Amino acid sequence: MNEDSTYTYARGNLLEERNTYTYTSYHGDAFFSDWRKVRASVYQQLPSPEQAPKPQASRNLELVLEDDTYDTAELLESIMFQLIQYEIDERTGAVIDRLVGRFEVSKRVHTRYLTHWRAAPGAAYDDLALYVRYAEVMELAYSVTNRIDYLNVLLKVLDTLTSQVSSLTLQESGRLARLLNREGVHVDQLLSEA
Repeated sequence: MNEDSTYTYARGNLLEERNTYTYTSYHGDAFFSDWRKVRASVYQQLPSPEQAPKPQASRNLELVLEDDTYDTAELLESIMFQLIQYEIDERTGAVIDRLVGRFEVSKRVHTRYLTHWRAAPGAAYDDLALYVRYAEVMELAYSVTNRIDYLNVLLKVLDTLTSQVSSLTLQESGRLARLLNREGVHVDQLLSEA
């Protein structure tokens, strides 16, 4: 990657050295051009795009939220199940918003959360499968609602995933390729409306 690039957010080990994204300088069209180059460079390393797997929700979201500790994989599967059916009720929206808030603060997806949405003691944050599913949830949530905060978090989690591309499984890599395509479509649409 060009060291002079204005898009510097997908560099390094972003699981350990998290971006803050605060006080980002405005670079106009050059920023989007560099962002596209960075994403294209990663995309070239990936296999053919692969659809997100169907959600394996064993319980509905209401039941998952009754637990003392939330298993993130189960939480994401339950949300994905509802999003696929275009069911975003107030409760689902509130949970998605909490997940957005957690990622905005920590730039991590933990394996478990306490009911007050802090990471559970000992919860890992290096399960890349969770980041891929989290990105799929955010992409679908944005597609359904057009809420810019969902797209914003999608871009950030894709920064994390692109920084970890060599650690992804073949299937996760194909899913990342699809997500990068969708991200590009969403950003292009927003830019065309500006």
